Amino acid sequence: MSEMQHMVGEVRLVKRDEGVTIEQLCKTILEGFGYCVEEYDSAVDAMQEELFDSYIVYKDELYDIITVDDVEFDECSVVKDNKDGTFSVNVRFYNGGACFADIFCDGIDSITNGDE
Repeated sequence: MSEMQHMVGEVRLVKRDEGVTIEQLCKTILEGFGYCVEEYDSAVDAMQEELFDSYIVYKDELYDIITVDDVEFDECSVVKDNKDGTFSVNVRFYNGGACFADIFCDGIDSITNGDE
């Protein structure tokens, strides 16, 4: 059932070695959890399907959801770059029209566009 959600937490950009693609990074992580990547069109698709509550794939980056808690309903949507490789997240959304990853990605866009 769809409902309004208010989520607060912290998300970290996953660093990768130079030359490692997002596809390779996702495959490595998924295989570490025992998933068979070959069952999907791509490792990115598998990551978004299987580990959606632990990782967010956005553009060519992977974010690790460190902590996210569903809290008492309140009006807000803030993604803040902590300048230490993590992002503080405080978002409210209707989960019938969006998901945590969608709202987080919108916040990253705002930071990138200077709207923070």
